[in-house]
Amino acid sequence: MRLSRFLIAVALMLCTALRLVAFPLKVAGIDTMRTAVWIHDLRWGYDLVNANLDKSLIPASVMKTVTCASLLNLADSEERFLTVVSATGEVSDSVLNGNIVVKTVGDPTIESQYFDETKGFADSIAASLLRLGVRRVKGDVIIDESRFPDATTPPGWMAEDIPWYYGARLQGANFRDNRFRLTLPSKKTVPEVPDLKFQFVKSKRRGVKVDRKDGSETMVVSGNMRRGFSETFSMPYPCKAMRAEILAVLGEAGIIVDNGTVKDSCDETDIYVHRSPRFGDIMQSLMFR
Repeated sequence: MRLSRFLIAVALMLCTALRLVAFPLKVAGIDTMRTAVWIHDLRWGYDLVNANLDKSLIPASVMKTVTCASLLNLADSEERFLTVVSATGEVSDSVLNGNIVVKTVGDPTIESQYFDETKGFADSIAASLLRLGVRRVKGDVIIDESRFPDATTPPGWMAEDIPWYYGARLQGANFRDNRFRLTLPSKKTVPEVPDLKFQFVKSKRRGVKVDRKDGSETMVVSGNMRRGFSETFSMPYPCKAMRAEILAVLGEAGIIVDNGTVKDSCDETDIYVHRSPRFGDIMQSLMFR
């Protein structure tokens, strides 16, 4: 019995060795001396690929694995974020005597380019109002972030990453991946980012440099813009872009918003509930990217 087990173990080791020879570590365009890979067969208990595990390497963006593991440990992968949109006040003669309130919960996928099913957020709000017969809103469109109060930049976040799309932080209201396209010198933004300011600094540099401090809405621009400039940056406050798009879509649908102030009303009707993709699908997208 012991001999047969020994022979099986030897055979497995030989198979593993053959696999390592047949599938060496080849990473196109990357220095393999600075790359470590470990693929372990849990069924048989042997390494399929084991390369450079004894080398000290600078870690990449590996904290996403901790994020995924923590979420899936605390929540069901089938769960979803639910963003409720409510109408406050009464509807009379096609007029809503109140506000449209978007109760955000930190859903990172609203209008995300990575999830087709999250598109049409503002259109769904407009359609819901039209079904109620609303043609005018005396109040305003309010983006309520009170259910997600800790929208802060993580400690250790590099200051130079703040303005760029990959430096976008998670907030209560997240919209279009919290990023926008800026074109200079026209100052055009896609989507619209309200209240954005610009400070132009004289510089002899050939290229264009754009910076923004954490929490600031001022883009500091230096360099030569004769050839034009277009890049993708992070939104300072995505809630403003979300509100701007809702107002624009409501206007296109023939719904007038007065942007006025109305008293709080006890009457509140949920007109639309936006469902995010499954947590598992969101985490899969995060890990793949």
